[in-house]
Parts: sequence; C-alpha cells; structure tokens
Amino acid sequence: MRLINAALLELERFDDDTKIPPYAILSHTWGDAEVSLQQFQDTYMGEEHTRSRVKQKAGWAKIVRASKQALDDGYAYIWVDTCCIDKTSSAELSEAINSMYRWYKRAEVCYAYLEDVAAETSFLARIQSTDTLLPSDDHIKSSLVNARWFTRGWTLQELIAPKQVRFYGTDWAFIGTKETLQDLLVAITSIDFDALDGEPPESFSVSKRMSWAANRKTTRIEDLAYSLMGLFDVNMPLLYGEGEKAFMRLQEQILSDDDDQTLFAWTPVAPRPSPYALGTSIFAQHPSDFVDGFKFHSYVPYGEPPIVTNKGLKIELPVLSLRNIPHGVMDPRFKDYFLLVLYCGYHDDPLVHPAIVARRTGSYGQTYVRHESRALFPVKHEDVRLTDSRQIYLRRRPKRFALYNRQLDYRALPTSQPVDETLKIRSYEPRDGWPRIPYSGLEID
Repeated sequence: MRLINAALLELERFDDDTKIPPYAILSHTWGDAEVSLQQFQDTYMGEEHTRSRVKQKAGWAKIVRASKQALDDGYAYIWVDTCCIDKTSSAELSEAINSMYRWYKRAEVCYAYLEDVAAETSFLARIQSTDTLLPSDDHIKSSLVNARWFTRGWTLQELIAPKQVRFYGTDWAFIGTKETLQDLLVAITSIDFDALDGEPPESFSVSKRMSWAANRKTTRIEDLAYSLMGLFDVNMPLLYGEGEKAFMRLQEQILSDDDDQTLFAWTPVAPRPSPYALGTSIFAQHPSDFVDGFKFHSYVPYGEPPIVTNKGLKIELPVLSLRNIPHGVMDPRFKDYFLLVLYCGYHDDPLVHPAIVARRTGSYGQTYVRHESRALFPVKHEDVRLTDSRQIYLRRRPKRFALYNRQLDYRALPTSQPVDETLKIRSYEPRDGWPRIPYSGLEID
C-alpha cells in the first residue's frame, strides 16, 4: 500500500500491513485533469518543467488540499486513489481494487470532496459551530441531493466502509459528517440508517445491498461489478473488456459464499411485453434490476446449496404450475410455465414469497429458463408449504436456445382468423401434434 506523506507530498510504500500508520483517505469524483502515480512522482523526482506542468493540473490542487486537511486533523499520511495506485500494472490495479473496501474501512477518516456543492458563508459559519443541518438549509440540501458524488458506483463503498466521513464542498468548505447528515444521506441514497451507522453489510440481504447501487453509474461497465466486491466481501480477478459478464461473475461469486436467494429477487428493467418472450438468465444484467431489492429479506433455505454448472444453476426450489395455483392461468399455451418459489419474503408481509415465472425447456422436466417478460409473482406461504421442492437447473445464458424456442412457440400459436367451416384437414405431421393445438376451429377428416 502506498500513502502520501502529507507534509512532504511524497509517496511512501508500506508492504507490511502491521506497520501501516494511521491515515486519512480521500473520496471524490474523477475529472479530466487527475494526477497519476508517475506524474505525482515527477513533482519531486522529475525535471523542473515537468514538476511545474503537473502542479498546474486541477487534480494536484485537490491532493494538496486533502493533504493539508489531513495534517490539520493530526494525520501524517493520506491515501488518494488517483496517485497511490500504479495503474500501468494490471497486477497492482487488481490487488488495489480487491483491497479497496478494506482500505477505506481501515482509514481514520474519509474526506468526501463534493466539488459541485457550494455552501454560503453564513451557512459555513453556523455549521462549524453547531455541526448540524436545520430545516432552513434548503440551498445546501438541494445541492447535496444533486451532487455527482452520490451517483457514482465507487463512492457507495466509500460512504459505507469508513467509520468517519466528513463532507466538503467547493473550495473545501466543510458541510457536515456522515453522522450529522444521516437523515439527508438516507433520503438521497436509500441506504439504511444502520448501514451508515456501522452495521456490517452482511447484516442486510443481498437484494437490499444491490438496491443501494441500482441508480449508480461507472465510466467502465465492468466497474459496476468491481465496485461492489467489497460490499459483498468477495474477491475476483479483473477482466476489463468482459462487459456485462463482470456483473454475472460477481453474482456467481456471491452465490458461492452466500446462499441468500434474494439474489434472484430482481425485476427486468425493460421486460418484453410478449408472452412468448424467449427468456433471460437467472442472474441480473445490471444493478438497476435490483431497484426494488429493498423489499425483500432472506430466509435460511432448505436443501443443498445452489451451484453453477455448465447446464445452468443447480438449485432446489418449490415448483408450482401456473395452472394449479389459485386463480391460475388455464390457457393451454402456458402448460410449461411454472412458479419457482424463492426462500425469502417481503418485508411488509413475511408470509408471502416472491416467485420467478419460468418455462420448462428440458426433455425431462428438470431444466427451466426465467421468463423475460414477467415480474416477480407473490405467493402465499400456505400455497407453498405442501409443495415438495425439486432439484432443477436454471439457464444462465438461454440465448443460444432462442431459435429452437421460437419455433416451438409459434408452432403452438392458436389461429386468430375466421376459418371457413367447409375446410377440412386431410393430413398433418406430426401425427400426435394436432390435439395440442387448441381453438383451431378445424375438423380432422
């Protein structure tokens, strides 16, 4: 781990974790003129013209001001992500990102710099004496709500992990702390009070933690997953270029460490309206799919823990036919559609379980694909308790079955046009196929 000597503005390396000194840490949003590790070293090791050029960058002023704040607070060292990681080394970058949550948690204080939040002088004078917001502070509240810092993926863990967070606005004007701004932070981020107050993240369901990231963005799509590793206490290698697969890998890694089935309690952001949608992965494509994840709490599931196989996710769940539940769907077209009931419940009604609508695709009734056009289906516990659980497979990537499934769907479509009553069918193939096509209006000769 590298730290900036706040007095000398030089980097020092600490390879022994037991000898890392107390340090402050900076949380901020990146701009176009940040200072890299090599550029930072140039300020005290490079030629004079190089030093001057680096010190004119906006990122340098941010580092200098953060270092001064650390010294004012009694800390000799500070960590800044832009210049304390050698990003030219993929190995070091991977190690740093996998360690990031732990580094923020270990810091004595985190300075959250909100460069787009300006505070009035009168407000600053009062906040420094009372350290609390008043209902009359509408201007600063509005600025905080719209701050870019609250929209970024990486700043989620940077808010939760440190024991102390101090917020600063434009020109490093002090705004408040995580404690004094707690009500406003909860309203802005939807993060639970207890999580901001130091409750371990694992105390909250997987879907709830995912919901905290639902509206956040990162510059690189892979970072949507990498920025959440610490929140779920998992580690995995960085593979920039894998795109959305990174978020699927994250979910698979979470599943290997935690059998919390709220991981599957997500809803597609833009579901297909057709009942003949081909299906989607059992895993979500994006954190935004968990925007309603706060609604669910986890139960301890029965049976063997789920595992990922090349056939799909092997999992044990209660399986209900859509045609056999109360007020079920009796249309014969849905004979292969089922509810896969999750071992979790709704916060507002613990005796109701969310269920996934899925279609059976395997020849032996063991393989299913999650239905893309359907949201979660609430199922009462009384409708589940007498149902035996089955060990099934849920497809992780069902797209390669799309053509086959489309042919089956449209072959079974009922006619929607008037039919001449004099028409008769002389022959058909397969011989056992006609009785399964309902409402045809045609007679077999």
